[in-house]
Amino acid sequence: MLTALRLLSLLAILQTGAAIQPPVETRHIVMFFDERTDLPGLAILNADFLRALRSGSPGPVEIYTEEMDLSRFKSDTYFAQLRDHLRAKYAGKKIDVAVAAMGPSLDFLLTDGKDLFPGTPIVFCGIDKRELDKLKLPTYATGVLVKREFRPTLELALKLHPDTKRIVVVAGSSEFDNRLVDQARTEFRSFEDHLEFTYLTTLPLPKLLIELSMLPPQSIVLYTTMFQDGAGTPFVPHEAAARIAAASNAPVYGFLDQYLGRGIVGGHLYSVGTQGEEAAKLALQILAGTRPEDLHFVEPASGTLMFDWRQLQRWGIREDQLPPGSAVQFKVLGFWQLYRWWIIAVIAFVVTQSVLIARLMVQQSRRNRAEASRQRSEESLQKLTGQLMYLQEAERRRIAGELHDGLGQDLAIIRNRATIGLQHSDERNLVAEQLKEISEIAVSAINEVRAISHNLRPYELDRFGLIQAIETMIERVSDSFSLRITHNLDNINGLLTTDSETVIYRIVQEGLNNVIKHAGATEARVSLMRFGDEVAVTVEDNGSGIKRNGRANGGGFGLAGIQERARMLGGSCTVDFRPGQGTVLMVRLVVSDEVRAVKSR
Repeated sequence: MLTALRLLSLLAILQTGAAIQPPVETRHIVMFFDERTDLPGLAILNADFLRALRSGSPGPVEIYTEEMDLSRFKSDTYFAQLRDHLRAKYAGKKIDVAVAAMGPSLDFLLTDGKDLFPGTPIVFCGIDKRELDKLKLPTYATGVLVKREFRPTLELALKLHPDTKRIVVVAGSSEFDNRLVDQARTEFRSFEDHLEFTYLTTLPLPKLLIELSMLPPQSIVLYTTMFQDGAGTPFVPHEAAARIAAASNAPVYGFLDQYLGRGIVGGHLYSVGTQGEEAAKLALQILAGTRPEDLHFVEPASGTLMFDWRQLQRWGIREDQLPPGSAVQFKVLGFWQLYRWWIIAVIAFVVTQSVLIARLMVQQSRRNRAEASRQRSEESLQKLTGQLMYLQEAERRRIAGELHDGLGQDLAIIRNRATIGLQHSDERNLVAEQLKEISEIAVSAINEVRAISHNLRPYELDRFGLIQAIETMIERVSDSFSLRITHNLDNINGLLTTDSETVIYRIVQEGLNNVIKHAGATEARVSLMRFGDEVAVTVEDNGSGIKRNGRANGGGFGLAGIQERARMLGGSCTVDFRPGQGTVLMVRLVVSDEVRAVKSR
């Protein structure tokens, strides 16, 4: 219980201490602008300053903005009245930091700030370092420097326009305009010995535009700023840049990056884009307790080669003429650049589709050709099958006729002779005569049976082998016809199956039959050669040639039969018909492992 009371007492003391802490002090900053903050350049600077200050401040900050608007209001008593106004306005108000944007604002604070805001640190921005050399800054002043350079842009313009003879510098007549023109004159002095310089700073804008529209050839225009023209009329420098560039008959170059896109070609452009942010950082450090004299000047990187692509096109300047590292903005992309990937995708799609369609068409064409070839093969097979059936039937009729007319008659005679002998068995001479005739007729029947058997299957194949069977056939044909036959036969006995040997035998037989019946030849040659896994059978003659589709008389298969026999063995058959020189019949057969395997079994 006692411990709980002690804890409650401690919490009450802590809450009381927290309740009596003093509130966080609000800090006050006043920011001076030489012109109104709705001008584009100062608007950007002011927005960057406010954003950085509010995001980095640990406590509340109250910011006051004073716009001197010097290009529109500047009488002899202006600064005195402004000083009196500000003295009354900020009487009794403690200002923690005074910020000056641009040179005229800093001049005012250095002259009257110590009376208006005694002891208040000063932070400036948008001031060129060369301007500081003319000023005597107090120790309580620090700031952000901007490096304005005019010479690099002139050198760049002369490289892009090497025939240039005249430089026309265009600017306004306000105090700030004059400051920049004075700096530009100093930087351009070394060019005056070989270039003609004209400074148009005192003309009213309408007359200035007319003057610019009638510039002689080989001229270049350099535009600095124009817060006020020669007649005292105030202008927004960015708007003046656009009107000047539109009216000029010569290319216009500038120095501030904010003018790009308003008609200038480009140049070595400085920027005030980071001035407000860097000034806010310095102000925050001072609010945090850092003394101004302990803060160094800040000089952000400045000066970028920038160009407007549209103006490059207008004045005929190629991109490859620009210095390395140049930034080209506002490029108007062509149709290809805008839709390149879409075009590539469409082309790829069309090409892919075309390839697929072409492949489908090729496949369809191949399929059609294969189908047509299949149909032709089927038709040929049907035709050949019909021929084979016809030949088989003819062969049966031939065999039946031979059996009936030859062997049948011989057997009938033998029967008759035997009957006569039996009927006159007591007459020895008659029986002997009948037996003699029976013997002679039996020999004839035996020869007839052998001939029929040989036509069905040559017995020499089984007894002597393929090579000797072919030699025997060649010898028999040579003895029976006035045809001189030579041969060259490799020994392939045992290499082929029995059916394959029969087919080769029949091919040679049918080939010689064609020579005898159709060629009218006096010489023929039979070759049986082995080449690796191939066997080539050749029958050639010196006759007048044979009919390609002819068939041998007597039921032979002809060339169609030879071709079919070759196809059955997976081979090919060619006929070289040479009118008046003879014919070469060649059959090539593949001796596969399967054939040898069948033979081995």
